[in-house]
Amino acid sequence: MSSDENYSLDSDDGFDDDIYGGDDDDKLDQLMEKEKGVDDSSDTESSASEHIVDDEVDEPDSIDIKGISDHNKVIVIVKPENRRTSSFMSKFEQTEHISIRATQIAQHNNCMVDITGLDDPIKMAKRELMMRMSPLVIERHVGEMRNKNGEIESYYEHWSPNEMSFSTVYPDVL
Repeated sequence: MSSDENYSLDSDDGFDDDIYGGDDDDKLDQLMEKEKGVDDSSDTESSASEHIVDDEVDEPDSIDIKGISDHNKVIVIVKPENRRTSSFMSKFEQTEHISIRATQIAQHNNCMVDITGLDDPIKMAKRELMMRMSPLVIERHVGEMRNKNGEIESYYEHWSPNEMSFSTVYPDVL
């Protein structure tokens, strides 16, 4: 390779360098600028101090961000007497619960039960679950619907694993 070879950033090596789709990003930037009242596509040059924004906002092309973003949802916790899901903890919930709790025990050494004879955080978390002394809560997503104001309400049920039946029992940790 000689030192006078020119390298281009737009190399045609068969790989897509823009994994996020540059066209979509440009459209989003244009939409955001339109929402702010800034128009960069004008051919006349003007400084920032000369730019005047109209007080009247024309919004037929605007996007309802509330319908897109999860951050604008209203979270509703279903009361225990109105729960609809089963009181059985699935093997998937059990596995996730044990792995989260084992990570916490490994990092902070805060087991809620006697751990005599156990040195593995996973076994400690299993013992905690089987002895019904777990401090975690299982959150089950039940559904979503729009309320009268047009906001999306997400419904969740909170279950204590200490009051649930288990799909898998671990007798070796008791």
